[in-house]
Amino acid sequence: MFIYFRYGTHTREDCWCGTFTCPHCGEAQHFHLKRLVFRFEIFFIPLFRYTKQRMMVCDKCNAYKELTKQEYKQYQDAFESHFERQSIPDTIVLRDFSAKAVHWGWRIAALFGILLLTALVGTSLIDMLVDTYRYGYPWLGCLIIFAIIAFPAHLAIRGFLRAQKKYQYFKRRFPKENTK
Repeated sequence: MFIYFRYGTHTREDCWCGTFTCPHCGEAQHFHLKRLVFRFEIFFIPLFRYTKQRMMVCDKCNAYKELTKQEYKQYQDAFESHFERQSIPDTIVLRDFSAKAVHWGWRIAALFGILLLTALVGTSLIDMLVDTYRYGYPWLGCLIIFAIIAFPAHLAIRGFLRAQKKYQYFKRRFPKENTK
């Protein structure tokens, strides 16, 4: 039997957090919130993720400042208030919120992939659920179904909805950019 798994750390960029004076280059620069995340996947299905480090990174020189979980949350809340008031700078909106930046192709492919996985694996999962119930382990079948379908689907749909929200914001701010 062949099992494909992968693990490791990757950097995940969350959102713009403001314009500050960079301690390294000494200029007023845009900063973004980033997380260093450890992940473990089997067959490209994320089983768990763990955030190892939270940081605020300069866009120009990539110098960073480590943040606590509370500071990180405060910057995220500040971004949400900027988002609601539509006071995010145009350069950030053009860079981070365009159709290319939100990776529409990958997000749509992930949703269709999860639907295909559900269709292909659904019947065997139902059979397995019936067998585990017959032998006295009904929770095991439910856990396997959750791990294989529900959790990755939740992650894909949540990412898709966030990307859609960002792209709608982009379309409101730059209606002429949408016609290209």
